[in-house]
Amino acid sequence: MSVGIERIHAYIPRYRIRGSLFQSVWGKPASGARAVANYDEDALTMGVESALPLLTADLREHVHSVTFASNTPPYTDKSSAVLLSIACDLTSDVEIADFSCSLRAGGAALRTLLDRANATGTNAIGADVSDADVSSAEAATGALSRGASGKALLTVSEIQVCEPGEALEPGLGDGAVSLVIGSDPFAELVGRVSFSDWIYDRWTVSQQRFAHTGDARFASEFGYVKVLQQAFEKLLAQCQTTRSQISKVVYSAPDSKVHKDVQTALDLHPDQAFGRSLAHQIGIAGAAYPFLALAQAFDASQPGDLVALLTYGDGADAFLFRINDKIAHRRPQTNRLLAESFDLAHYGHYLKFRNLVAQEELRPFSSEVQTWRELAVDIRRHGQRCTVCNEVSFPKRRICQTCKAKDHMEEVRLPDVGTVVTFTRDRVIPSPVGEIWMAVVDFEQGGRFYGQVTDIEGESLQTGMPLRFTFRRFHEGGGYHNYFWKLRPSAVREG
Repeated sequence: MSVGIERIHAYIPRYRIRGSLFQSVWGKPASGARAVANYDEDALTMGVESALPLLTADLREHVHSVTFASNTPPYTDKSSAVLLSIACDLTSDVEIADFSCSLRAGGAALRTLLDRANATGTNAIGADVSDADVSSAEAATGALSRGASGKALLTVSEIQVCEPGEALEPGLGDGAVSLVIGSDPFAELVGRVSFSDWIYDRWTVSQQRFAHTGDARFASEFGYVKVLQQAFEKLLAQCQTTRSQISKVVYSAPDSKVHKDVQTALDLHPDQAFGRSLAHQIGIAGAAYPFLALAQAFDASQPGDLVALLTYGDGADAFLFRINDKIAHRRPQTNRLLAESFDLAHYGHYLKFRNLVAQEELRPFSSEVQTWRELAVDIRRHGQRCTVCNEVSFPKRRICQTCKAKDHMEEVRLPDVGTVVTFTRDRVIPSPVGEIWMAVVDFEQGGRFYGQVTDIEGESLQTGMPLRFTFRRFHEGGGYHNYFWKLRPSAVREG
């Protein structure tokens, strides 16, 4: 039974900061652009955005595990994977795991999922799996051993923040990728290798917000170049193939120079080395970046191609995939996301988005008990359908507003897209962008929703305009993150 990647979908935030803007603020040369998450986005909300387009009604019922990998999760001692599964409206018996604390958190999660999907007790390349390996993997992937129909959802998401004015600031970026792992892949796993190495290249001390970076030349020569070269050589030997047989090699590097140095060390043709051009367009999105580049590589792949993925961080995880005919109908269309962008005109907006400057403090009331009670409405986006007249209502109510039937309701998830009935623009409520749009949308299948509209800067709402639900952070009341659904223009990143 072959295992591998069945589906993959990337999410890149709409906003961009051009290098010219950083240069005008700090007076330091900067080029390219970086993708910037909106003020109401975080690693979890971006992860939801990347996962939802993959989860069709048929596929959703076969997902038995959810894994979330990020070094910038919204909570440090609370599972993001659980909330991800709820927002995706998966059942409560899916198995959950969170990976963090490494640039290759996504690679470690992928390795674990592929090993468990391939077989119990034997990993994808035939080496014995220790009891400790099996134990650590069980929470994320045990469901996959139940049968060929089991699917695993892996989401890798990252928001990169550094001290304003730091040299690496223009080269960072935000983004998320979700993959479905299972036995019906378009990218079949050929083999994989993994090894560890310790070097002070990049690290974040507990209780500190910003990462530290070591000597750039040392990190390049003895970190990225040396480690990725070893990983690649081990992968070639393990899979009994040559570098000339591999169509694309995907890897991450902190800048274009190091990316080029790795390419030289791996003895790759420029057409084989993937990731450099994407970094120039959106920046390096931490643990998520190799997977963003992988999605772009799959867009350019053809049946029979071999694609290698190298994930770096205190060692490396390396994977080799063979593309089959199913790629024709499963391309992630990543380039469309790159075209749908909007430039931030003011650096101050970015500082506000990431809470790097003082802002007006709001203290909305939140109740832990009420938040728990309303998970189905607020996170699952469940409304009700009257079983007598089929009228859909949101939020929940006991009496149908159309036929007046009482207690004849069934829960349903609201559709993804609605049409604007009316809207308003509020410049009084405090907001990092100076205004808040509100809209009422109707759904073709029935029902109505009133809520905030986001990612609307540079556009105007119109009646009849389609808007799509998007999962966002609402406020910080009660000392925790309050999430809810907003609306955004449907043409942007429609899955």
